[in-house]
Amino acid sequence: MSAGNVHYRRKQGGYGEKKRICCWVRARNPMGCPIFPVAREKGTGQVVGFAMLVPIRFSRSGEEHKAVTGFNLLVDPAYRGRGVFTTIVEMAVQEAIDGFQTV
Repeated sequence: MSAGNVHYRRKQGGYGEKKRICCWVRARNPMGCPIFPVAREKGTGQVVGFAMLVPIRFSRSGEEHKAVTGFNLLVDPAYRGRGVFTTIVEMAVQEAIDGFQTV
């Protein structure tokens, strides 16, 4: 998916400043891999934004539910106000809707 000078794609797993946690989420989370859409500058490939939604399981009123929760949702300040965050979140939510009960 592309919009203006930003290219969007989905990526499973993720790393960053919280590498240890991200590695666990990616490799060992019993609920599965996170949803990890990434926005990159078209010309340079520089990451300008990403989101990571982590699959979780919870109980409510005695019923078990599969859901996702936002873990990291970031956009480079230079790209704010251009719809990057909205596009990333829309991609993540659409993917989550396909596989989970609660987003």
